[in-house]
Amino acid sequence: MLRATLLTDHDNLSAIAFYERAGFTRSSMIVLRCWLGAASGS
Repeated sequence: MLRATLLTDHDNLSAIAFYERAGFTRSSMIVLRCWLGAASGS
């Protein structure tokens, strides 16, 4: 079975509603991010 994972901001309620209508369900997974190199935003 294949799985597609979609990321959206937690406060983008219209996008969340759109994707839920398309069949996506909320997940207990969390996103972890690590900035690398000079483009780290610092």
